[in-house]
Amino acid sequence: MGKAKEAKASFAKGVELAPNCPPPRLSLAQQHLAAGDADLALAEIESVLKLRPNHEHALAISGAAYMRKAEPDKALASFKRALDLNPKSAAANLNIGAAYVAKKQYGEALKYYEQGFALAPANMAALGAIPQVHFLEGNSKAAFARVERELKNSQN
Repeated sequence: MGKAKEAKASFAKGVELAPNCPPPRLSLAQQHLAAGDADLALAEIESVLKLRPNHEHALAISGAAYMRKAEPDKALASFKRALDLNPKSAAANLNIGAAYVAKKQYGEALKYYEQGFALAPANMAALGAIPQVHFLEGNSKAAFARVERELKNSQN
């Protein structure tokens, strides 16, 4: 049995032993998502959210599953609920930014990427996303200016 199948079986056993306990369901959902099965991931997440509708991690996985299914509106709803629960979450801001990029709403994407970067300035994904969005919106001048600004800031 491969490592992924072994992990999936282990988490499934955990769900069987403790059906109302979120951690094994969350882990199983992540395994399903990693294997490309967003629907199975969402089924596990829905079980968690029925018990704990404000479970931040479940909402994040839910959003990721909806992004995998190319349903950015549903992903946004999950990610925004997670952000409402934890307004200082850099990850939630970055996830919302990614969902807005999928919707080609670049101004909104930049707003959330900037917030995510402000909350976690060492996050290279956030830093890289900002100029990328500028490029997507056709503003290479802003993209290069942002890169230059961050290079200068890193030297101080």
